[in-house]
Amino acid sequence: YIQAASGIAGQGRMTGAPLDSPTSLQADSPQGGYVYDEWDCRRNGYRKDWCTIREEELVITRSNFIHRTLEKHKGLRKRLRVQFELLQTAERFVRRQRDGDDLDLDAIIDAMGDRRAGKSVSDRLFVRLLRDQRSITTLFLIDMSNSTAGWVGTLIKESLVLLCEAMEVIGDQYGIYGFSGMKRSGCKLYHVKEPGESYDAAIWDRIAAIGPKDYTRMAPAIRHLTDQLKRA
Repeated sequence: YIQAASGIAGQGRMTGAPLDSPTSLQADSPQGGYVYDEWDCRRNGYRKDWCTIREEELVITRSNFIHRTLEKHKGLRKRLRVQFELLQTAERFVRRQRDGDDLDLDAIIDAMGDRRAGKSVSDRLFVRLLRDQRSITTLFLIDMSNSTAGWVGTLIKESLVLLCEAMEVIGDQYGIYGFSGMKRSGCKLYHVKEPGESYDAAIWDRIAAIGPKDYTRMAPAIRHLTDQLKRA
């Protein structure tokens, strides 16, 4: 059996759609999955439709993990929030511009004085309102493989809590997903937070539910989220 192993990586395709659509059906893939090419370094080419990834929900577990983390790292949390506040956008006036939204009264008074004194008059007589807008969406991918069991997984979740606290300050949209899986046909992506979701108690429960699963196969998850960003 000969299989093509060269070419350009294709877009993710959702199983269950018509064959002629961008998300074509794969007969040997589970319903509801997405198939992606994967690079084979030994053959120096892509394996066509090699990996299947499915999106799943986390099993919620009730705990006080978030409250304990915020109390444990309250000093670090405060420092992070201060640092991220510097990234916030704000409206500001820039004075003495050649063109702008309004007249700069101070610049006009100085220009009138210079004119009466016989000096050269500046043409920077306007004030401009600048809006330093941020239009950023970030997706964070969390390793949920079996190698994160124990203190490693705890540190990952604590870091994730502090990251969310800091991201809420600047107001950017962000999403959080976990990944794991069993071989190429069983890759899984776990929803923790969608970019449009509010950071609330439901997200806290999902972060607390993050735990070690199966193997580490990050390429399908990275390709899947990259494809989502391109479609956004």
